[in-house]
Amino acid sequence: LDITAASESYDTDKILTQHSLLLTAAGEYEYDNRRYPVSELTPIKQQLAEDPSGIFVVSVAEAVTTQQMIDFIDQLKAIGIDKVSLAGLAI
Repeated sequence: LDITAASESYDTDKILTQHSLLLTAAGEYEYDNRRYPVSELTPIKQQLAEDPSGIFVVSVAEAVTTQQMIDFIDQLKAIGIDKVSLAGLAI
């Protein structure tokens, strides 16, 4: 599982935008001010198609387990996202 911590960086010349995702302990994620079940990645796939050079920044809500976070990142990788960064705990 290759991920980048928020303190590390990608080549910013190649990254146009950052897309924020908030993972919740209830098995949902928040993206673009809407909540989706983690099994529904269509909005993320659409964004990836529109902006393949963007980076997806994952924050986790309180009570999200490490396994939930890893599973979600695995799902992102499986749909073709190769730029994922962890932002940490969202309060």
